Amino acid sequence: MGTTETGGRVVVADDSRLMRRMLADALGRQGFEVVGAAADGDEALELCRAHRPDALTLDLHMPGLDGLGVLRALRDGKAEPVPVVVVSAFSPAQGAYAVDASASSQPIAASAAELSQTADYLCGLVSRFRLQV
Repeated sequence: MGTTETGGRVVVADDSRLMRRMLADALGRQGFEVVGAAADGDEALELCRAHRPDALTLDLHMPGLDGLGVLRALRDGKAEPVPVVVVSAFSPAQGAYAVDASASSQPIAASAAELSQTADYLCGLVSRFRLQV
C-alpha cells in the first residue's frame, strides 16, 4: 500500500496486537501507509528513527518504555520530531502528563472508541505538519 495525497507514513505503537491491527486497518482505509507497528516504546522509537514517519500513534501504557517515555525521548531529540496522536484509555491526569512530556507540547489524544475519527484527524495533522517543515 503506498502513500496517497491525503495520507502519509505512520508508525503505530500499542502493546495490544488487536489495537495495532485495528489502527493499521483504519489508517490504511484512509490512505495512510503504516510503515511500522511497535509493541513497546523502545520499538516505537527505533521504527521512528528507521522510517522517519509523518506521524506516530501512541499508546501511553506499554511494557518497558511507555508512551510518556517516548514523548520525553522525542522532546529531547532522541528521534526526529514527529506529530503524535495518543490513542489510549487514560485519565485526564495522564493526559496532562502526556502534554507535559510531549515533544510538541500538544499531543492529540483519542480513545479507542474514537478510532473512526482518528484517521481523519491524522490526515489534517500530517498536512499541517508538512506545511510547517
